[in-house]
Amino acid sequence: MFVVLSQATFETSTDLVCKWLEYFGVDYTRINGEDLFKINSLNLYKDKEDISLIWFRRKISGSPIEISVRSDRITNKGNVISKLKSFCSDEFNELYSFFLNGFNQDFFINNPFMIEHLNKLSVLFKAKEFGLSIPDTGILTSKDELSKWVQKYKEIIVKPLSQCIVVNVDDHIYKMFTTTINIKNVNRAPNYFSPSLIQEKISKKLEIRTFYIFDEFYSMAIFSQSNKKTKEDFRNYDFDNPNRTVPYKLPVEIEEKISKLMKSLGLNMGSIDLMLTEDNIYYFLEINPEGQFGMVSYPCNYHLEKRIAQIAQKNEKKIYNKTK
Repeated sequence: MFVVLSQATFETSTDLVCKWLEYFGVDYTRINGEDLFKINSLNLYKDKEDISLIWFRRKISGSPIEISVRSDRITNKGNVISKLKSFCSDEFNELYSFFLNGFNQDFFINNPFMIEHLNKLSVLFKAKEFGLSIPDTGILTSKDELSKWVQKYKEIIVKPLSQCIVVNVDDHIYKMFTTTINIKNVNRAPNYFSPSLIQEKISKKLEIRTFYIFDEFYSMAIFSQSNKKTKEDFRNYDFDNPNRTVPYKLPVEIEEKISKLMKSLGLNMGSIDLMLTEDNIYYFLEINPEGQFGMVSYPCNYHLEKRIAQIAQKNEKKIYNKTK
């Protein structure tokens, strides 16, 4: 039995993998995070003897329960609702953690508890230990420190220590992207600010997204430099004029270093972001352990959804042969 842990909506990649599982005749079950809100949710699939592999794709974030405050006596309803949402989210996370603990952790492609505590900074400096180049990196809290970095590098970038978010304000959507700081805009920063991840700005020839699964590499080159909108961060998509993307082969020595890094982190799957400079130096940026692979699979004809299903089929046969 191949177990798929995902969410019910906006999961095209999971849907496609499940279709391939059905095509190959793989015995599988899919459990979405939303299922834990159903009656008798603690009785969800737990027949451990049949499990060959568990793919933790993702869980839903927070609670799908709508929260409203009806009392007219409460003047700060927004604050109350925010706290209640946070409480419900914490309650769900505790339930989901209990649910995951019911499985044998050895069957997970990527251990979900390890993923939850994976630290971007720790991964970055561990990559350096394995011989991968990384941008000069610092955590700053003041304009004075920021100015010194700008004087040293002329241009630096700031990005989140955790994950980028999307904020809705008065029916307007604001997306968080990697942003350049230079002499022209450094004075806009306050004298003191929350600890922020700062890096030297690397002049890049192209960006690379690599999907790694069980020591296999599937890489894609992204020519983001030719478009002003995506030059700093290719996630700032230009749907009218999309970046050119092509299959790419990383040098063997870079793949070997990434493989050692992934194994040291206990990861069998993940998406890795790199960039290549004009001097042909590869810079490691970060790992997404949940493995966003749809954007690599389709344009490069890698059929990664099929590959994941084949891996599930292979592991199912191993279990079957052991029990014969």
